[in-house]
Amino acid sequence: MAEKFPIYAINCIKTIESHGFEAWFVGGCVRDMLLNRPFYDIDIATNALPEDIIKMFDHTIPTGIKHGTVTVVLDDNNIEITTYRSDGLYNDNRHPENVKFETNIKNDLSRRDFTVNALAYHYSGKLIDLFGGMNDLKNMVIKCVGMPEERFKEDALRILRCYRFASTLGFSIHEATEKAAIGLGELVRNVSGERILVELKKLTFGKSFDAFAKFVNKGLLEFCGIGKLKNNIDTLLSSNTSYRLPVFLMLTEFDIQKFKDILKPDNALLSSIKALKEMAINEIPQNKRDIKLLLYKYSKENVIIYFEYLKVLGINTNNIFCLLEEIEAKNEPYLLNHLNVNGNDLIKLGFSGKELGRKLNELCLLVIEYPEKNNKSDLLKFNH
Repeated sequence: MAEKFPIYAINCIKTIESHGFEAWFVGGCVRDMLLNRPFYDIDIATNALPEDIIKMFDHTIPTGIKHGTVTVVLDDNNIEITTYRSDGLYNDNRHPENVKFETNIKNDLSRRDFTVNALAYHYSGKLIDLFGGMNDLKNMVIKCVGMPEERFKEDALRILRCYRFASTLGFSIHEATEKAAIGLGELVRNVSGERILVELKKLTFGKSFDAFAKFVNKGLLEFCGIGKLKNNIDTLLSSNTSYRLPVFLMLTEFDIQKFKDILKPDNALLSSIKALKEMAINEIPQNKRDIKLLLYKYSKENVIIYFEYLKVLGINTNNIFCLLEEIEAKNEPYLLNHLNVNGNDLIKLGFSGKELGRKLNELCLLVIEYPEKNNKSDLLKFNH
């Protein structure tokens, strides 16, 4: 199985070993390798201290040196190398007060969240499995390392990660682990909004809808700063997974300002949500003209998400999806760059500044109404 790890990563371990230390691949990269899934982030655990790692490699970044993590850059690839450690008390249900560097990998693996993430692999083929992770991979189960109550009290983010891994991997959740997650769900309030949103995105994009539905139906959503669900979660089954998060948010009683303040979404998601809110209060488009006006104002992606939302509400969207496909197939104009004139053409006619922008938008609305007028002659004559 060593060939599944890139040569630069194997050479990284060999370099550490050549200095008299031990090193193992750990965490998600091991889990995904064993599941024959692609992995991108490679983590290595070692008994070498951060200062030892810095001395061994030419290019290092002290990304989390306080907690024993150094990023090594090899062949333009980043590898996170962390010293074996055990964690101190978690007073905020999120971060340990301090960490203690260890010499034994057992202590390091025992602090990890789930058994499938507590595996260590050596390029020679040796695997360390102290908590039944391989068996849980085989049985497709997410189970906490040790007592689930302790794991979740240490770091409430693990409650979200529990459902996220079940969703993305298509696994079920061990009964005791899920019972603890539900019982301690209120601790999620201690997690930053940004991290909550990251996990929700991954959760909604996952292939296991059952895990997502359980997360909502077990009442965990109320601790995420979004609001209660207005519709049956099962309606989301009909939506495209890629658009599931904004569609899901539209099904909840959430306030845009609170959503922005608490979860701090990126501009793209916030823009989509605002567009969806606006489209949802207007009449459903019935013809190409209506659809092109939406495309002009809100962008193609947002319009598609809106149609997905309508589908989830039980509205037959076959006709408007067909009309949208026909608009695209025939290259029917609805944006400024679809016009057969440009700003330079209008500047020659004497337009400038705000008047130039106003005129271009006016022409765009004209060709949405009358596509046959999208030729230079008609456009330059219009209201001139």
